[in-house]
Amino acid sequence: MIEIRFWRTGPEEEAPLHSFEVRGHAGYEEAGRDIICAAVSAVTQSTVKGLAEVVGCEPDMEYSEGFLRCRVNMDDLPRTQQWCVQVLMETLRLALDDIQEQYPDRIRLRLHGNGR
Repeated sequence: MIEIRFWRTGPEEEAPLHSFEVRGHAGYEEAGRDIICAAVSAVTQSTVKGLAEVVGCEPDMEYSEGFLRCRVNMDDLPRTQQWCVQVLMETLRLALDDIQEQYPDRIRLRLHGNGR
């Protein structure tokens, strides 16, 4: 099971996302052939690259086999960069939500408020 968690800056549903964490494996197929793990890896790694190379912020990162944590310190960013971070984070959340809908027994996605 892949566990995915997102954190918002406040308790409101529209509060900006600032962090996500992905851990585990889908176990859908053997390593290297698992389309669910490949899809989750592709969208999360694209988001991290976009944050660093397109938005120009340096997220706090931690990663290892079967684990990725990404946090953006929103307080340090100008409003335009904060907006760009939200576009990428919300797009990631929507993409992962779609994958979860297709494979609900392989992925669990949760949202948290006030997760600083």
